[in-house]
Order: sequence, then C-alpha cells, then structure tokens
Amino acid sequence: MPDFVERCKELAPAKIVLIKATVYDAAYGLLSQAGLPVVEQRIAFPGSGRQADFRRQFAAALEMAGSSASQPESPSTRHPSPLGSQEGHSFTRAQADAIRELIRLTREADRPDQKKLRRQLRSMGFRISDYSQGNEGFTVADFDALVARGTITLEERPVT
Repeated sequence: MPDFVERCKELAPAKIVLIKATVYDAAYGLLSQAGLPVVEQRIAFPGSGRQADFRRQFAAALEMAGSSASQPESPSTRHPSPLGSQEGHSFTRAQADAIRELIRLTREADRPDQKKLRRQLRSMGFRISDYSQGNEGFTVADFDALVARGTITLEERPVT
C-alpha cells in the first residue's frame, strides 16, 4: 500500500472517492493519514443488486466532495477554482459576514445540517472546495486569510 499512497500523492487529486467497502476499509486510513483529500464515505460496489445503494452513497460522496450530481452547473454559472491561481471571487462585506457565519455554523453542525449549510454557501457563490484541499475542515480564519491574501476580494456596493 505505500506505493499506492505515493502514486496518489503524485497525481495531486482534488478529491479521492473510494469505490467498494473493502477498498475503503483498506485505503481510507492510509490516504487520510498521508494528508490526501479522501472523501469520508463508504460506497458499496454497484454489483449484485447494490446499484441503488451505490447511487445513493456515490451521490452523498459527491456532495461531500463539493459536487452536485443532481444539479449540475452550467458553464456560465460555474466558478473557476482559484486554487493555484490568482483568480478568486468577490463578495460584498455583508455577503462575507454571512459566509463567515455559515462557515462557523458548519463547523458546529452535525453531518445532515452541514450539508444544508454548505448548500447555502454554494447558493451565495462560495464553495469551500474551491479553497480547501485538506480534510482538516475550513474555518472562518481560513476565509479571513483568503481575504487578507486578496484571493477573495470584498467590494463596497451602495444599497439601491
């Protein structure tokens, strides 16, 4: 397995989704300990009548990875990922305050509520996965660091 972990590191994936419960059981801990962005979702192999389980579990994994299989974005609404680039997003100060509060609540919420809160963040045009590659969790301090670096800009917009 060490060779497997090294090969995964070389690929530098944005996210890793492991398919088949036995593969997950064997690889999740190693990949996670190596700091790789593995999604914490056990997924049944889609054979032998488990297709419905697979679809449900895979959709959950995509949601955790920051993707939405049920509502794909059109290219005109998709935000470019600022990871590794200078391009970021722009928000008003009020939006930034709302984003900070949703991030804070997400850190304190249980998994079902986290999904709802992340959905709210995405509806504002903010995707944690655009800015975070690790499994340690995105914090308000991480958001503020992005603002300080200029990756995220805050605009003053007059109320009309």
